[in-house]
Amino acid sequence: MGRREPPRNEYQIENLLLRIDENVLMINEKINHPNETDKFIILLAGARGSEPIPGRLHLQTEMYLLHRLFSDLEAGTDYDTYLTESHSEIIANSLKKLESSGMITESSDSIRLTSDGNHVFMKLLETSNKKEIAKVKEFKELLNDMTR
Repeated sequence: MGRREPPRNEYQIENLLLRIDENVLMINEKINHPNETDKFIILLAGARGSEPIPGRLHLQTEMYLLHRLFSDLEAGTDYDTYLTESHSEIIANSLKKLESSGMITESSDSIRLTSDGNHVFMKLLETSNKKEIAKVKEFKELLNDMTR
C-alpha cells in the first residue's frame, strides 16, 4: 500500500479536522454512555493490566459468571445454557459492535483493547462501582490462570 498524501489546501485540512472532531465526539459518547454489556466487556479486557481475553468462549464464560452476580448486567444479557457452555447473542453482538467501533480488536486467540478502548477503560475505572471492578478482576484472574 502506498503512503497517503498529506493535506495540501485549506479545504483538505478543514475536512481532516472535522473528521477528527467527529471521532473525538464518538469516543466521548461511548465513554460517557456505554451500556452495561459494553461496560463489562471493556472492564474485562482492561483488567489485569489489559491482559488479553483468550477468545470468545472465554469471554462468554466470564460474562456469564458476572451476569449471575450483577443484576444490571443480568437484565441486559440473555443466555442460552448448554451442557458444555453458556452463550449470549447479546454478548456476541456487543463484541462485534465494540470491534467495529475501534474499542476492541479480536484475533483467533485473543480479545484486547485498542488505545481508544483503553481510554474508555480508564474512564470506567473512575466511574464504575468498585465492587464491579474487583469482581471483574477476580474472575479474569481465576479463569485466565485456569487456562495456563
